Amino acid sequence: MRSGLSRLIADESGVDLIEYMLLATFLAIAGMLGIQILGTAMNNSYQSWDDATQDAWEVADPVPAP
Repeated sequence: MRSGLSRLIADESGVDLIEYMLLATFLAIAGMLGIQILGTAMNNSYQSWDDATQDAWEVADPVPAP
């Protein structure tokens, strides 16, 4: 039992696969966070542009007839 356990611990055949899996997981999480941050920034930018253009055009008050 001990020799089997020590062989299992010393075996490094799956180390590369685990490293690639951790790298892919890190990239996926970073990508999701980046897309969320970018989406929020784009939404804020569009909202401020929309507010500015809505406020730029104001209808003049009608002149009362004498």
